[in-house]
Amino acid sequence: MRIELLFIEGCPNLHLARSNLHAALARAGLSHVPVEERVVPWDGDWAPREMNGSPTILIDGVDPFAGDDGRHSLSCRVYLTSRGVSGAPTPEELVDALTGADRGSTA
Repeated sequence: MRIELLFIEGCPNLHLARSNLHAALARAGLSHVPVEERVVPWDGDWAPREMNGSPTILIDGVDPFAGDDGRHSLSCRVYLTSRGVSGAPTPEELVDALTGADRGSTA
């Protein structure tokens, strides 16, 4: 399993995303899986195809929280979670994504 945390420099939700992701990995029994953190450079309006706002969490190259609109962005990302609007998915939602229970959900 490959997990990537993509973000832009100064992302205000990086700490929350990192914390929730590590909590989810622990709950799912996947603490041994490394998280590759990658700063995506600001380059005008260009964003890598997998970047759907900052922060973006990829599991095996897939953003399980991406919508169907196909928009790629370097902007601040907002997630619609079970607890309301947030800067990152909840640990529970990340556990579902990590274990395959919720692959392909939108937010």
